[in-house]
Amino acid sequence: MKKHRNTPLKIRVMAEYGSSGLWGFRDGDNGTFRHGMLEYTALDLPRNLCDDFGRWIQRYEDENLSNRLDHVAFNAEGLRLAGLLKRYLGTNQYVEYQGESPAGGLLPSVRVE
Repeated sequence: MKKHRNTPLKIRVMAEYGSSGLWGFRDGDNGTFRHGMLEYTALDLPRNLCDDFGRWIQRYEDENLSNRLDHVAFNAEGLRLAGLLKRYLGTNQYVEYQGESPAGGLLPSVRVE
């Protein structure tokens, strides 16, 4: 496994306006949830993976509010990117994907193996 500075315990790939699409989080001892957006440089991601995430988020920003987002294709691409991230970071890093629901909101998170 590659060593990455500031790698959080868990990473979620999830689209959000103005974000990188990457979120670090920890489950608190008391069941509370804390998370924060991760910059690509914090994980030392290769340029091509950064660009792919950037295009994915740009697609979300361009198509979601205008109700033109193809949720099936968008979620498939997000899951593919989450898989590439997992492979890059290594088997010991927890990565999950949380997709967009066609009805609005988020789908349940799925762990990327």
